Amino acid sequence: MVAGASLHDEFDLLAQAGLGPLRILRSATTDPARFLGREADAGTVEVGKEADLVLLDADPTAEVANLHAVSGVVRAGGHHDAAALAALKERAVGR
Repeated sequence: MVAGASLHDEFDLLAQAGLGPLRILRSATTDPARFLGREADAGTVEVGKEADLVLLDADPTAEVANLHAVSGVVRAGGHHDAAALAALKERAVGR
C-alpha cells in the first residue's frame, strides 16, 4: 500500500456513507487539528501555520471526486509536481 492512498479510499467511502465534500475535506484538515489541540499551528492555511499543502486541479467543495485531482504537493517548503509525485509512488511500490 502506498502511503496516502488509503486516505483517498476513505474519501470515497465517506461519500458513499452520505457525507458531502466540505464535510469530508474538514475531516482531513480542521477536525484532526482540533482533536490534537493543534488549531493554533495546523488545520487551515494561514500566516504562521505549518504550510504543507495538497494542490488540487478542481474545487474540493464542489465534488468529492475533486479531492483526487492532485496536481502537486508543497512539503517542507518544496514543491512536488504531479510527475515528481508519480515517481515517488513508483519507487514506493517497487519495494
